Amino acid sequence: MRSPRILVKEKPVRAEIASFSSWVDIDTKPAQEMYLLALLFRNGRRAYIVRDQAVIIGPTRTTEMPPYGSAAKEIATMDKELAAKLEAFQKQACADGENVVFRIFPAKVCRLQDKIKSAALPGSPYHHSQTSTTTDATVYPAPESSQTIGEPQSKKRKMDDGSQVSATTNDTQHARLPSIVHANKHMSALHATLKRECEELVSLTDQVKLWISLTMPKIEGGDNFGVQIQEEVIAELQRSQDSAFNLRDVARNDYLARAKICSKLIKYPNVEDYTLALQEHDDHQFYLARQHLNDLRNIYAVLTDLIHKNIAKIRAPRGNNGVALY
Repeated sequence: MRSPRILVKEKPVRAEIASFSSWVDIDTKPAQEMYLLALLFRNGRRAYIVRDQAVIIGPTRTTEMPPYGSAAKEIATMDKELAAKLEAFQKQACADGENVVFRIFPAKVCRLQDKIKSAALPGSPYHHSQTSTTTDATVYPAPESSQTIGEPQSKKRKMDDGSQVSATTNDTQHARLPSIVHANKHMSALHATLKRECEELVSLTDQVKLWISLTMPKIEGGDNFGVQIQEEVIAELQRSQDSAFNLRDVARNDYLARAKICSKLIKYPNVEDYTLALQEHDDHQFYLARQHLNDLRNIYAVLTDLIHKNIAKIRAPRGNNGVALY
């Protein structure tokens, strides 16, 4: 059999067709016409990946070359049952994403808006009158123990050699400053509500991100305007998730800052400014809790508006735009 002549970088060399090592299964017309891109040609110990424009195929083309994509089908195959499960998962993910966008997001906007409006009513947990009754800056003494004060509670601790040694356990009555300042229970309830809302926001945006990602077409040339819209929507969803993560961390920051003020209040109970500082801290956190409702409502409203306005490009990012050319 006569060896083919192959042109690599405009230099004619002699080579033997050794094997078809890999195939790229691309459905575009240019790739079908140039599917020699992945052929491996070997000349001695040197191997070349040769583009089809630079290949001159000899008489071995019809006998050595497999049909386009056949090798890829043999290598990358999927079980029919597994493929059916994967397809069902993708369909369900798309259905869940559209349900979130067209039902849950608008409902969340309306519900949060109603909660914001009801904050002006005295019975609402977000009414400003709650701040004057929920902060307790009193320094309470430590609770009395069943043991006599001054007699430390002791227990036996077993050593490695079998002997027992009396060990004293830590207790609040032996602390340096055993006094207590109670937490703001009302703010703890508001923080719990905010955390639930943030966790729900993250879960919903995850479903929408998955839906949009599954509708993305193959990465190739051509009209990518719809794909850019999808990427921008996903970026906005990611920013919303970042905001939810930050809002969920508000409670931890509040407790840490409040604990520092309370420790100063216990150490210096005669300094009235620490009492005022604690009251102002709770008042500020209460104001932020009301503002966080507005932030969550705005996030849902912006996402709903952005996705609804671009729903056509999100569903079909590469629709038939040929009519627009004429």
